[in-house]
Amino acid sequence: MYNAFWAPGASRRAAELRDAIAFLQPGGSPGPAGEIYLSWWRSVERPISVKTLHRTWPDMDADHIATWLGAAQRAPVPRAVAVLRAVREDRPRDVAAAVILGNAASAQALGWTHILPLLALGLKRGDSATVWSSSARYVS
Repeated sequence: MYNAFWAPGASRRAAELRDAIAFLQPGGSPGPAGEIYLSWWRSVERPISVKTLHRTWPDMDADHIATWLGAAQRAPVPRAVAVLRAVREDRPRDVAAAVILGNAASAQALGWTHILPLLALGLKRGDSATVWSSSARYVS
């Protein structure tokens, strides 16, 4: 099973994260991996929109999200990479946000209504450096 819910220093399977979230007490902390899981959940449960993505990251300015998604009017892969790069520049430690927003950009370019975690398939612990360096090389 791939681990799309990777977090630094953690090795948890999707079933473990699902159970941890399901039994989370109100006000409780799901931990770093749980936060990533919740981010994916929130971002894919509704059609792609700035409002949906802002709900995923309430601390992120909605105007930034709109700018990131609107700035890359290209084919799906270059568009996703442009968004990865833009988020990387503004939020260098937030790999999950970059990958989810990159998926949102590629889904929009394909005319899809919902995000699919295509860029996260196969990511493993320690892959964040690869994601960042690859996106920097791909878009000039």
